[in-house]
Amino acid sequence: PYPVSIGLPNNIYAGVSLTQRIFQFSYLSAGKTGEVLGNLESSRIKEKEEQIFYDIAVCYYEILKLAVKKDFIDFNLKRIDRFTGIVQVQLNDQMTDSLQLLDLTLTKADLLLSRDEFKSGMQRKTNYLKMLVGLPDSTAIDYSGLDYYPVPDTIGSQGYPANSTQLSLLDNAQKLNELSQKQTQSEYLPTLDLRLNLLWNAQSQSLDFLSN
Repeated sequence: PYPVSIGLPNNIYAGVSLTQRIFQFSYLSAGKTGEVLGNLESSRIKEKEEQIFYDIAVCYYEILKLAVKKDFIDFNLKRIDRFTGIVQVQLNDQMTDSLQLLDLTLTKADLLLSRDEFKSGMQRKTNYLKMLVGLPDSTAIDYSGLDYYPVPDTIGSQGYPANSTQLSLLDNAQKLNELSQKQTQSEYLPTLDLRLNLLWNAQSQSLDFLSN
C-alpha cells in the first residue's frame, strides 16, 4: 500500500520488478567448466587410490626386508649356539678360557635384542598393512614362504606416461585456469538482460479495489 494525498479515499499502488540475465559470454564455457571439474575430481580420486596402492606395496616390501633380516639373525643365533657348545667342550678340556664363552654370550644377547626389535617392527608394519587393506586385526599373515627381492631406494625420473594421473591433474588444472581467464574476460563483454516491470494502481471509495 502506498497512500497518496489525491484521488479517492482508498488507493493502492503495487507492482513486481524482474531483472534476469539472459545471455553472457561466460555461458558458452559453462558446460566445459563442469566437465573439467568432474575430470579433475576423478583424477584426484584416482591419485588417492594409486597412493594407497603405493603405500601398501612399500609397506609390504618393508615387512619382507625386516623378515629377511630377522631370518639372518636367527641363522647367526644358531651358529652362536654351535660355537657355544664347542667352546664349552674346549673349556671343560681346559683348552680355552672363560672369556671366549662370555664373548659369545654377549654376542648372543645382542642378537636376541636385535631380533626382538625386528619382530616389533614387523608387527607394527603388519598392523599398518592390515589397516591399509582393511583386514581385521585377528587376521594372521605368513611371510615365511615369500621371497624378498630388493627394491631400489630411488627410482630415476623417466617422465610421466601418456595415461599418468599426475599428467591428467596438470592438464585439467591448466584447462580450469584457461576457463577462469575466459570467465574474467567475459565480464567486460556485452550481456543481454530481460527487465520486466508490472505495476498496478487502483483507487476506490471502498476497499474493494478489484471492482473499480
